[in-house]
Amino acid sequence: MAGKVKEMIEEILKSLLFELGKDKVQMFDCYDIAGDYKVTLFSNEKIDVLYAPSYNYVEIVGLHEKDFNYFFSKYGY
Repeated sequence: MAGKVKEMIEEILKSLLFELGKDKVQMFDCYDIAGDYKVTLFSNEKIDVLYAPSYNYVEIVGLHEKDFNYFFSKYGY
């Protein structure tokens, strides 16, 4: 993943956690099948970062496993 994209996603997650008053957020690497309402926090041709405010979880879709695991270890549970 390009360094610029990684930095942008990192800033988005930090801001979200600050707003929520949390250290970590539930995180998934695929789209949900239930159809929960989500807000797009970041999107480009390959990567989507979505937030479901009703259930307080984040979906980061389109990353390689290594990159997702990096964000998950820092910001997810």
